[in-house]
Amino acid sequence: MQHHCLKIIIAIFFLGLVFSSCHLFNRDEMEVETVFSGNTWNRFIPAENTFEIKNIDKKYDMEISLSVWDNFELSLIPLQIIVTYPNGQESVFTKHLSVKSLDGKHLGTAVGDVWTVSTNVFSNRNFPEKGIYTVNIQNLTQYYDLQNVKSVKFKISHSSKKKKTN
Repeated sequence: MQHHCLKIIIAIFFLGLVFSSCHLFNRDEMEVETVFSGNTWNRFIPAENTFEIKNIDKKYDMEISLSVWDNFELSLIPLQIIVTYPNGQESVFTKHLSVKSLDGKHLGTAVGDVWTVSTNVFSNRNFPEKGIYTVNIQNLTQYYDLQNVKSVKFKISHSSKKKKTN
């Protein structure tokens, strides 16, 4: 009998963990990585994903990270980021992501032979409506296929900046 009660208590404990972790991931914050097949990012095939805004009273930050292999040759990658709102409105951002320094050394952090650099797309931004938003990230290089690119990732999170009051 005691063994059976112990099993029930353990099961209830684990169910509580599952429900609480589901709650943790059910926030307006998320991170989505697109890994490129063959380590090649085709210029005309953007990385596209969605995120949901549930709280329009909060402010948000968006960051883009690019992971490239050690033998990546370019030093600057122009990116276009399009955020499409549930009503169809679009916000377009163009960013130039520095992958290497002027002397050819990789920037960012390395894990093995993969280097990751990041840039802020926007900070402290309001979204006007609840719903599903689409993020479309395209490389704007002159190359049809950008070789030695492992992945691109976007992260949307609650802003840590406080709204300025006048």
